[in-house]
Amino acid sequence: MHPNHVVEEVKHMSLYLSLVECGKGTFSKEKMVKANHQFAILNADGKLAKIAGRPGPTATINEYKLTRSGRWGYKKFIAFAELINPENKFVVDDTLKIQCKIWICGGLKEKVENINERTNCNTFVEKRITIARNGAIMDFGKMLKESIRTDVTIATNNRTFGAHKAILMTRSSVFAAMFNVDMLEKEVNVVEITDFDDDIVEGMLEHLYTGETDYMNERVKEFLQIAEKYDLTGLKEGCEYQLVGNLNKENAAAYLILANNYNSPCLKEKSMEFICKLEKRIVSCTSNFN
Repeated sequence: MHPNHVVEEVKHMSLYLSLVECGKGTFSKEKMVKANHQFAILNADGKLAKIAGRPGPTATINEYKLTRSGRWGYKKFIAFAELINPENKFVVDDTLKIQCKIWICGGLKEKVENINERTNCNTFVEKRITIARNGAIMDFGKMLKESIRTDVTIATNNRTFGAHKAILMTRSSVFAAMFNVDMLEKEVNVVEITDFDDDIVEGMLEHLYTGETDYMNERVKEFLQIAEKYDLTGLKEGCEYQLVGNLNKENAAAYLILANNYNSPCLKEKSMEFICKLEKRIVSCTSNFN
């Protein structure tokens, strides 16, 4: 389903039926199911509306294959304006109900499981994506920790860290500028960071490679500073969320100043909201006292 598909300069909801599985243990593109279908919208009264297609042996039989070309449906199933028109009662409480009837031609050679008895496919896919992502993060962390094929050195007052220009340039516009123009760092392949201590630089690199660092809880304000200096969006957002979660009446004003100093819009907004709410409570208590 494509809810906002522009066709001939008009927004439509496109709706298609495609084959995503055809028997266990095989995903051959040659496998197919012969069938036809009918789409319909269920309105707020539970009645069928905007019916398209006709299932059954007398209608056109389509071949659903395990390919993109094996999908069938309607590029202009319904105009977007008609879909969201409240008089039609198609979308109620941000919910759209679509009925799909399918008629299959001939017998199925493959066993089809009851959908209520099978493992949730979305949950399985999400789990596999999470596992793959975590594996990639671990590999990037290993590249940093073990200095695998590094091509640049990050030097602090007391330590040096091997890193990779490609990753630094991808994650930071400041590092990208260093290595794209004729600066000293490009010539000697060394970046000196002497205005932050070793742990902060190490934590910054860990976050660049893996999206996290063990130092965050203890040194969040310093990470916000280095994130601002080197334009590290992900690290800055992580710092902001950490600080917002710790907002209280003792630190709200200080956090607001911090947000202004280091260009942190989320922290600024939340700090101001907290202060305004606190001020209203104070005014309310004072009024009640008077």
